Amino acid sequence: MLTKLAHGSITKIDQFKYFNVVISKQGGLYCSDTNEELSGEGRDSDGMGLYCYDYKNMKEASCFTSEDAGFIHILAIEHDGYINDLPSDYISIETWNEIIDKTMDNIANSRGYDYEALMSSLYGTDPEDSNSLNTFKSYCKSMGVDYSHCDYNDYDPESWKEEFEISLNEIGPMSSLSSNVDSLNLDDMISLNDNLWDVITQIHLSFSENLNSGEAYYKKDFYEAFKSVIPDDEKLAVVRMEYSEADVVIAFDIDNISLIKVIDISKKNEKNAGFDVR
Repeated sequence: MLTKLAHGSITKIDQFKYFNVVISKQGGLYCSDTNEELSGEGRDSDGMGLYCYDYKNMKEASCFTSEDAGFIHILAIEHDGYINDLPSDYISIETWNEIIDKTMDNIANSRGYDYEALMSSLYGTDPEDSNSLNTFKSYCKSMGVDYSHCDYNDYDPESWKEEFEISLNEIGPMSSLSSNVDSLNLDDMISLNDNLWDVITQIHLSFSENLNSGEAYYKKDFYEAFKSVIPDDEKLAVVRMEYSEADVVIAFDIDNISLIKVIDISKKNEKNAGFDVR
């Protein structure tokens, strides 16, 4: 079925998309890939999906604009029911493992980090040859790997390589995320939750970590991994929630959103403007 929705924001949005975000310690919201500050209006910073109201309920949507400026976006999305009506085991554990692995690959790629290539370089390095060792050090630097935590001078050649690999898994650039993901118990998560949306939310939140700049969430990388594994399923498009007296609809599958109309709140009192959408 086709559902029309209303999404309010301070800024005009031409294309809806996910970002990898950092919520700073001061409360600001930033795109972690570009350091661009995001407005974060609405509940969008809370989790996955675009938070909307039924398109006839634009008064509620307008609360996420400023008093006399902002935009109401009228959207349409095709869907077959609601994600939170699906059982928690709708997606198999095997499929979840594939999504999780692809998410980790996406995050590593966005950082320019290639574990397999680094291991190949490590085991091809002659640590007793200064040129070979310096080349490896430069390779580590290019991937954001701190070489100093496992200095060759503390080990013999072979044990150094083994210790470096161990330390990389423990304190390397992907270690905190790997620790979070490795602790996931998908069997328990599926059995303890009532619906699929709760599972999606919890797995997405496992891809978060504390950085010096704040708390990082990898929404974009998770969503792209999810869609690459499950590209077309209209049952996985929309969530219906309830907040106070107004129903909130979360558009999860933002690739299938159609933008129908944008209403400029600052012009709502002009002739032929306002909130009449048919």
